[in-house]
Amino acid sequence: MFLDSRVIKIASYALVVAGVILGALSFVRSGALLIALGTLGIAFPARHVRTIEFYFPVAIAVGLFVLAISLHMGCRVVLISRHYYEQILKEGCNPWLAK
Repeated sequence: MFLDSRVIKIASYALVVAGVILGALSFVRSGALLIALGTLGIAFPARHVRTIEFYFPVAIAVGLFVLAISLHMGCRVVLISRHYYEQILKEGCNPWLAK
């Protein structure tokens, strides 16, 4: 099956949206990898037309890929309210090191 630029564009945007959703749900590594793949897919059709429209997204995708690989396995983004944070600090445990 031949993949035209429209299919690649739709799949790339879907990967970026899925990556943002996974990142918001604390799956930072998987989200960064999906955003990197989506960014490469968005930049792919511009590889022969213009240089900056191709190389800039590719540089962003490579940076995100390196970020995703360099994160340790337990990395999570913790969003908590101020009241909950004060309660955790009172109990003496660090919420940023939670697994």
